[in-house]
Amino acid sequence: MQPRPIHPKKIIRLSSIRTKTKTQHFRKGVKIVTEKFPDAQAQSKTGQKRLNIFLTRPSTHEIVNVSFFDEGPVVHDWHESAGRLETVEGQQHMLEKPIDVQVFEVADVVGIS
Repeated sequence: MQPRPIHPKKIIRLSSIRTKTKTQHFRKGVKIVTEKFPDAQAQSKTGQKRLNIFLTRPSTHEIVNVSFFDEGPVVHDWHESAGRLETVEGQQHMLEKPIDVQVFEVADVVGIS
């Protein structure tokens, strides 16, 4: 069976944010990333549409938030927003490493059926 390409109607950008917490802060870190970032303090307040996928690797205390943005929002605006910066600042004492932020553009989407 050959992959069937599904072409996005809009250019979509994504932001990958990887956090590695100290062992004792992992559960609290997951809660902050999955609850505080999407709430009114951060993402919702910007008015940007997005899809968030939250990934965790408990064995290494890593949390990854992959946010897919529609064509309107500028990812940089989100990274510099007051709500995001406030939430990130509140996490600093919990981190084992600095937060790793990467921004990509989606080149294509392929569905296999």
